[in-house]
Amino acid sequence: MLKYKLYPCWILICFLGWFSAIPMASAQQEKNPQSSGTDKETQFEKITRTPFSTQNNQRFDILFTRGFLITRQDAAFDSVPLNAARSGTNVLSLGFNLPLSYRYSIDFQPGVAFFRLYFFQRSGKTFPDTILHESQKLRVSYLEFPMCFRTNLTFTEKDGKKKPVAFVQIGGSAGLRLGSSYKMETRDANNVLTTGKYHFVEGLIPLRYTGFVRLVYKSLGINVMYRFNEVFDSSKSYGYSRNGINYNVPKSDPVSGYKYPRIGEFEFGLTLVL
Repeated sequence: MLKYKLYPCWILICFLGWFSAIPMASAQQEKNPQSSGTDKETQFEKITRTPFSTQNNQRFDILFTRGFLITRQDAAFDSVPLNAARSGTNVLSLGFNLPLSYRYSIDFQPGVAFFRLYFFQRSGKTFPDTILHESQKLRVSYLEFPMCFRTNLTFTEKDGKKKPVAFVQIGGSAGLRLGSSYKMETRDANNVLTTGKYHFVEGLIPLRYTGFVRLVYKSLGINVMYRFNEVFDSSKSYGYSRNGINYNVPKSDPVSGYKYPRIGEFEFGLTLVL
């Protein structure tokens, strides 16, 4: 009889235990959304924070690229004897980044490019002139508008956030010519070194279009660039006299037998990311 009397007590205890567990479950359910919300916020921060900077989570980068012209040096180039080791493009730009995820972004890098050509002094030289100087260079400046797709390859963890260590950029750029000049140093009959500078080089194409691939590790990278169009309009001719006036630098002249030269399209360079 005692056993049967204890059944209602066990039923009551089980009922009270189940009833008391309801608030605990409710409290646990209320706590989980906060935890889930925190996880979502963390993931949101991972996506929307600045994952494309190599230093201090900054919103933009400063980039400097030094390019070296890749060209042949053979007998056919004696008339335009380029010094490829000193020729090429220097670019100073600001990199603004539009993140797509922690790994991918679209980068905009407006800046200024300075394309320079240095010339050896050889007896067969016909461009930029036929005179043998101590040194001679041509410079063209462009306003550049590069855009590229960026992939972050490796990361380092700091304060619970990922920061890229290495990345690859593939993109292209359009440039508008700003100015140009020739500069040369020559010794006169008294062996005195004189400097001449002439502005506004004729025969230049006003626009330039390039494509590039860049691999950066931390703050130093290598850069390969290809120019899609020519520097000079090679369909036009140049000469050193026009309307009875002689010039030390070439002038566009349709009756001359000299054509503006074609310049090598490839450049290999180094990039510094600040």
